[in-house]
Amino acid sequence: MKLFYSPGACSLSPHIVLNELGLTYTAEKVDLKHHTTASGADYYSPEAKSKTIDTFGKRLGFVDKALQGKDFLTGQHFSVADAYLFTIVNWAPMLGIDLSPWPTVAAFQKRVASRPAVQKTLQAEGLI
Repeated sequence: MKLFYSPGACSLSPHIVLNELGLTYTAEKVDLKHHTTASGADYYSPEAKSKTIDTFGKRLGFVDKALQGKDFLTGQHFSVADAYLFTIVNWAPMLGIDLSPWPTVAAFQKRVASRPAVQKTLQAEGLI
């Protein structure tokens, strides 16, 4: 597995989890300002985007199973982990990913999106 990261960005969370679980991975720093990786590759190239989408899709399958029978990641109560998952899954349309293969994730996304605090935040950030 390869983790593309930018210090302090959303990639920090999966980076921590990879280390917590002791999983084998390689990491490559991304310069978000210049859209390049440490190796000099174009981070937004079609090849890089394809790899990102394939990593994203595989993880959605895992999350879909983890959410089965639960309203939220930890059960019946909304947590900070749910807010983070909502943010990441919210990128699916931008990446051209249809959530229909993962109906539990799609239902989770709708459930979280309907929360008043989420609606207020999305409005404040000009996302709706």
